[in-house]
Amino acid sequence: MDKNDLTQFMREFLVGLRTKASMSQADVSKRSGMEDDRLILDQKGVSRIENNPLDGDTYKIAAYMTAVGSTLEAYSSAIQQAVQLNRGQKNMETTTKTNQLILIDDTLKKVAKAKAHLHEFEHEYTSNLGLAEALNQSVLNLEGLKRKPVIGFFGHYDSGKSTLINTVVNNEFLPVKYQPATSIVNMLVHKDDKPDFLSGDVALFRKGFLPHMISDRTKVSEYLIEEGGKEILDKYGVHDWDDQTMTDDAYLSVSYLDAPILHRAWLLDTPGNLNDSETQDTDFAISGVELVDGVVFLSQHSGYMNGPSVSFLADIIRKRIPSSKRDILEHIALVKTHCHSGMSPQEIKEVELLSMKRVYKYLDTTVFDSWKADGCIAESPSPQMLADITCSFWRETDILREGTLEAISKMSYFLMENQDALVKQRVQDVELAIQGTITACIEKLRSLKASGEQRLAEVETQDARFREKSGNLIEKFKELIISTNQTETECNSELKIYYNSLVSESNIESLIEDNFDDKKDAEQGIGGVISQLLSRKLENTLKTNSVGFNNQIDQLLVSWQSIIPTTIAVDSSIDMNGMKIDGFDSRSAFVGGLAGVGSLGAMALYVSGITSNLGAYILVGKAAGVLTSLGLASSVTSVTSFVAAIGGPITIGVVIASAIGYAVYRLFGGKWQSSLAKKIRQAVDKKSPLGEIEKVVSSYWTATRQSTLVCLDELQSETEKHIEKMYKEATQEFDLADLDKCISHLQMVLTQVK
Repeated sequence: MDKNDLTQFMREFLVGLRTKASMSQADVSKRSGMEDDRLILDQKGVSRIENNPLDGDTYKIAAYMTAVGSTLEAYSSAIQQAVQLNRGQKNMETTTKTNQLILIDDTLKKVAKAKAHLHEFEHEYTSNLGLAEALNQSVLNLEGLKRKPVIGFFGHYDSGKSTLINTVVNNEFLPVKYQPATSIVNMLVHKDDKPDFLSGDVALFRKGFLPHMISDRTKVSEYLIEEGGKEILDKYGVHDWDDQTMTDDAYLSVSYLDAPILHRAWLLDTPGNLNDSETQDTDFAISGVELVDGVVFLSQHSGYMNGPSVSFLADIIRKRIPSSKRDILEHIALVKTHCHSGMSPQEIKEVELLSMKRVYKYLDTTVFDSWKADGCIAESPSPQMLADITCSFWRETDILREGTLEAISKMSYFLMENQDALVKQRVQDVELAIQGTITACIEKLRSLKASGEQRLAEVETQDARFREKSGNLIEKFKELIISTNQTETECNSELKIYYNSLVSESNIESLIEDNFDDKKDAEQGIGGVISQLLSRKLENTLKTNSVGFNNQIDQLLVSWQSIIPTTIAVDSSIDMNGMKIDGFDSRSAFVGGLAGVGSLGAMALYVSGITSNLGAYILVGKAAGVLTSLGLASSVTSVTSFVAAIGGPITIGVVIASAIGYAVYRLFGGKWQSSLAKKIRQAVDKKSPLGEIEKVVSSYWTATRQSTLVCLDELQSETEKHIEKMYKEATQEFDLADLDKCISHLQMVLTQVK
């Protein structure tokens, strides 16, 4: 059920309640209650709720429901039940199937028919084409799409992440303590999504495992540490670490539960002990954003969105960009936790708005300016828009609990609808890739009808040309790789100049004046502003310098492709969907070298770039495996994680926070902004983050050189195999009648996937 259908359902539900109560909209307004001598709902407010029931203020919806003789719980239950409309209890399994799963299963059936037809006709001419392997890869890609969007819960320890998640799933499953209680990343998945090859309710994986791998037996086996019951969480999920009995590379647990929201989205709990003595917690929490589609950020009522909290929030949401310029905040919810009773709902709302006004400048500088620079949004969201995605939570207070649960539920519907559209495109990519691959195989067989003498002469001529020109291209590859040493030096110089300008007293003073009205807020928050701007500059510098490098790599690969021997005459009227029917693609061969490589450097961004034409790569040999491991072939995102590029999250902010501290010395006399700027400058001089920045830059370009050399070796190796195969085919005589039979059969296989 998409958002439009759900909206219509809830409209009918609300109007039905009002009609049953024999009330007009004016009657509902009169019975909605008073606040500050005014009706909580005027007649226009009643109309707005009925027209847009999913977008209403929780407090006002509660007033509406009370006025018509119902409850907020009934409203929430109606939404939960909406996806099961017109389906009986005996068809409960069907009710959980989203549009995307139906689409995936339909395509899997087509592939199964194609595989069956191919298997019925076994011939050496067709068995050597690699078509069976490509069809098997398409199954892996499609199965990998059977994942739900992931909602990640972020915040410092004791912000109540695990408590809120337990409330959302109505199950005291995650460990909860009044101390840092989460030391690994915990993902909750619906029990119906558990693959048959796993028996336990909890599975523990090492770092590198991604949500899309959850149905891939090979990947699960590769990364699985152990499986069992809740005792795994009790053992690994808390900070009482025992090196004698516990695996230190434990990263992600997957727990299979039965909760309605898990039909729509999976939930992710992250560590919250973010300080420089627990660097693994910081790494896990920040890298956790690479796993999620939606963000729920929690901050305690006492000290709500203080310096450390808003800095962490900025670090998280800057990396989780909006899915469209229209829906810029639908994937984010801000939750103020530990909201004990004593405040009226109206007072709570006022505090939420005041808090957003207080941190707005900070977020605009560190997050929204970055989104605008990347073309993700046209203009910054307003403080009111931020307040609208804010809710307050205390489990024992019904209206706060239900309001928070409703906000998270609403996000899950948005993400599910968004994922449906993205998966539809990915399934289409896979179908086109299959069709292109089969068509390429047919054209390959047709090319073998030429005489052996003719084919051998063509191979020898083209091989000689390749030997003559390839040496020069190899040297250009190596020169380009060596040039990254100079690029590394230039990156460091550029970042040093930027840093010195950033932390000059005059600039710090300007940042304080532009982003803070209150001295205490400035003392707590200026370190975060500096760290966010520096981290953003670091990422942008590496990405910008990678563009030129990757463009030159691609130009060399195009040149390499132009000299590769091929004997196939292509009918230009045939749509190959990006496939190279001569049996060799330089980009695929090159990218295949990344299989098993850890940190990729600029090569991670290169791979992201070529996925604009996924059809040409997602079924091709090692390249397909690389795309799968990076989450590109079987994912709804088209860009790989920058964490994959640099080998880990950037935690420069931790260094700066440690240098500055969040409690700045008491300031005496003069302009407080100037005094604070001077103190900040003195602090960063004592503990400059430039050394850490240089480590990141060095690691990035070292990884780039190493991974590119591996790719070049793979390109040369695969090219030699291709030429050797062509010589073998050229010396082989093919039976024309058998070729025609094989071509005819592959044409029949092609009809199964159209």
